[in-house]
Amino acid sequence: MSRRYLPPLNALRAFEAAARHGSFTKAANELCVTPGAVSRQVQVLEEHLGTALFTRMNREVVLSPQGQRYREALSAAFDQINASTTSLKSGRELHISTYLTFGMRWLVPRLPAFMQQNPKYPITFTTTPPNINDVSSGTIEVAILMGKGDWPGVDIHPLFPVVTEPVVSPDLLARIPLKTPDDLAKVPLLHSSARPDDWADWIASVPNLSIPQCGSAMFESSSLAFEAAVHGMGAAIGQRALIVRELDSGKLIAPFQHRHSDGTQFYLTYSRKLAGDERIKRFRKWILAEAASFNERHGDGD
Repeated sequence: MSRRYLPPLNALRAFEAAARHGSFTKAANELCVTPGAVSRQVQVLEEHLGTALFTRMNREVVLSPQGQRYREALSAAFDQINASTTSLKSGRELHISTYLTFGMRWLVPRLPAFMQQNPKYPITFTTTPPNINDVSSGTIEVAILMGKGDWPGVDIHPLFPVVTEPVVSPDLLARIPLKTPDDLAKVPLLHSSARPDDWADWIASVPNLSIPQCGSAMFESSSLAFEAAVHGMGAAIGQRALIVRELDSGKLIAPFQHRHSDGTQFYLTYSRKLAGDERIKRFRKWILAEAASFNERHGDGD
C-alpha cells in the first residue's frame, strides 16, 4: 500500500472546527485551546496545501471557495470516523453525565434496574455540570440537562418539569407555624449556590410577598440544603421531583399550596450523531419509561 501524505492531524481538527463554527474563538472553546492556537494550526494547514482556506476580514473569517470544498470533504471523513468509532464502542461503557443532586436523588437510585436489564453495557457516571458542546460532539454520550431544550446539535427528550416549593421539617413546623408565605420571615432560608436564584424566583411568583434574607444559609449543593432542612435548620427551596422521597416519608413538609415553575425541564440529551447507537437507544427507552412512571405517580412534577 502506498504511503499517505496527510496534513498534520491537529491542523485538520482546528480547520474543521473553525469551518464548522465560522469562528476561531468558538473552535478554540470546543478544542480547549486559545484562538491564537487555532489560527496557527490553520496557517500550518494552508502552508501545507499551498492555498488560503479562509478570507480574514477584521474579526471575522469566511471560508474561501477552496476552503469550502475542503471542509465538505473533511466533514464527510470526520463523520465516517465518528460512525466507525461509535460502532466499535458498542458494548463498551456508556458515559452518563448530570448534576450532582439530580444524580444522587433521582437517577442513581434507579440505575441498578438499567444495569440489570443491560448487563453488557457498563456505565461511567460523572456529575461535573455537563457542557452542551461536549454533548453535541459526542464526547459525553448521554447527559441529563436542565433548561428549556433550546440546545443546538443534540436530540432532546423531556423527562419532567422543574417545580419548586418551600419545604421544612415537621419539628420546625411544630415550633414555628408557617400558615402563609409571609411567615417565612420567621425562619432561616436555606440556599444552594448551585441554584442561587430559586428562593428569589419563588418569592417573586407570590403576589405582594417580600421576605428579608437575614439569617439565611448558603450550601454548595441543593442536596446539602435539603438535608439541613430535614434536620430543622430552616426552610429549603426544593425541586419537587428531587424531594419526593422526603415528602412521602414525612421527613419534609411543603407548608404552602403555591408552587413555581419557570418553564424549564429536565431533559435527556445526546448528540444527533449518536442517535442510532444501541447503547443510547436502550438507555433512552429505559429512562423515558422511568420518567413516564414517575410522572404518572407524582403528577408530572406538579
